[in-house]
Amino acid sequence: MILTILVRKNRRLLELPLKEKALCVVKGWHGIRKCDYVFYNPETGGQWKNLWLGLKKSCRKANFMTSLHTFRHVRTRM
Repeated sequence: MILTILVRKNRRLLELPLKEKALCVVKGWHGIRKCDYVFYNPETGGQWKNLWLGLKKSCRKANFMTSLHTFRHVRTRM
């Protein structure tokens, strides 16, 4: 399955190959989204200003100790 989106910065179409399950998740999110961003700050409804601070806060809430380097080799698999 291919997800086609318009990149605002250069106004080109970008085709992203996604597995069917991932495509369903993205389309489902699109219907209930609160802003234009996929990953947004739920407290403000806007974009994350500092990704590292957001990651640290999320990991602290989950009682998961890590650093940004931990995610260096992680790949998404569905």
